[in-house]
Amino acid sequence: MDERRYTPRAHLDEGGDRYTNRAALLSSSQEHCDRINFHVLDTADYVKPVTFSVEYSLEDPDHGPMLDDGWPTALRVSVPFWNGCSEDEHCVPDLLLDARSDLPTAMEYCKRVLRKPAQDCSTYTLSFDTTVFIIESTRRRVAVEAVLENRGENAYSTVLNISQSANLQFASLIQREDSDGSIECVNEERRLHRKVAFRLDFEFSKSVFLHHLEIQLTAGSDSDEEESTKEDNMALLRFHLKYEADILFTRSSSLSHYEVKPNSSLESYDGIGPPFNCIFKIQNLGLFPVHGVMMKITVPIATRGGNRLLMLRDFLADQVNTSCNVWGNSTEYRHSPMEEDLSRAPLLNHSNSDVVSINCNVRLAPNQEINFRLLGNLWLRSLKALKYKLMKITVHAALQRQFHSPFIFREEDPSRQITFEISKQEDWQIPIWIIVGSTLGGLLLLALLVLALWKLGFFKSAKRKKEPGLDPTPKALE
Repeated sequence: MDERRYTPRAHLDEGGDRYTNRAALLSSSQEHCDRINFHVLDTADYVKPVTFSVEYSLEDPDHGPMLDDGWPTALRVSVPFWNGCSEDEHCVPDLLLDARSDLPTAMEYCKRVLRKPAQDCSTYTLSFDTTVFIIESTRRRVAVEAVLENRGENAYSTVLNISQSANLQFASLIQREDSDGSIECVNEERRLHRKVAFRLDFEFSKSVFLHHLEIQLTAGSDSDEEESTKEDNMALLRFHLKYEADILFTRSSSLSHYEVKPNSSLESYDGIGPPFNCIFKIQNLGLFPVHGVMMKITVPIATRGGNRLLMLRDFLADQVNTSCNVWGNSTEYRHSPMEEDLSRAPLLNHSNSDVVSINCNVRLAPNQEINFRLLGNLWLRSLKALKYKLMKITVHAALQRQFHSPFIFREEDPSRQITFEISKQEDWQIPIWIIVGSTLGGLLLLALLVLALWKLGFFKSAKRKKEPGLDPTPKALE
């Protein structure tokens, strides 16, 4: 039975095998009949019939009678299955495939994660050049909910082919409990029987990074479906992606406060001023490599009046392939500062000062970090000459995504600041003539006060007079 198949669909009841041998005695003019019982196994192929082959020959052709050369020695019979279709046994199915993913759109991400109102989310979605779906920093998988339905006649040996883009890896297939069919995975194909609903899980690849995602599902069967109904046999999910960057952005500084004293000397600072060392650190904690991001640093180095506040000696990035551009550090300012009143604008930053601008392209592999280091000195000559009590100089660093960058930030304005707080001690040195004059004036005032008290008799001693007959001892009451 099924001699041309590797695995037969039917077995003999006797012995449980696909073949048997029997000896028969054929008498002249008599009919011989053998009854052989068999059973059909559970199979997915009900379209092609089960074939039965019978071959016969003489046990000993060298002795005894001979067979006619024209007589057949083999007989083949096919037993078809009833396919449950129309009377002509021609099945015409109508497969319908529907699929959707769990990735949020930019609008859904804005409302659920960023918690912005609808109007702000509409503006947020317009900031992208096309419709995008957001991959949150904690997401490692994408799920697809699919339903395959047959609205026509029986579809035998239905197969669902699944393909995905290179940045996805197939992880699992789970059939939903409310399905009325079953799924069997064979050689990366999914054999389906009747209507099924299932969930597909794909993991993001750690080695392949793409700006898009594609999952294609195609259903087909051994039955003859009409061409007009085959359009809905395929579901294509293709999304443009934006990845939420999982970045840790920190800063540190060796100098936070400095007090300018009248006797502050430049000799201990190489003739410039106290040094500072600022570090801005970026760490990629996510699964995907970060690129298309720019670090922009602005350093106030002079007032609008042309008085230098600090000098930037060096800028370092500890990653070899990082490209940076520096503007404004070659500007020459006057060597001797001029008087300038900063008491009304004690906070100096990139909006009200002359600055050095530094732009760096950031590329970080997963679990990689980069440090941007600023080395310089405060310009003590100007800090002593300017008029102020408390002044703050703010170094500003911000991360900015380029327009076509595949990355976004959950933080609305990912920026960090380092502030130098500078206070100025007043010069309390008093001239000697003021001290001498104040002393003489105090002595003269004291002499006049003593003379006035003497004139009033304050220093004369008064004698106590006693009245005669006054007995200090009280008399007893009678």
